[in-house]
Amino acid sequence: MSTTCFAFMGSMGWIGWVMPIAWLILLGLGISALGKYLLTTHRSREKQS
Repeated sequence: MSTTCFAFMGSMGWIGWVMPIAWLILLGLGISALGKYLLTTHRSREKQS
């Protein structure tokens, strides 16, 4: 399976290597933003009460 994926990425040129990396970066940023949002809203609720 990975050989097929690498062959497909190689046939697309440089964009075939940039797109998966970009998706992983965006996914990581989204997860970290969600985690930060959940932690900060939980802490602000504790301070208010």
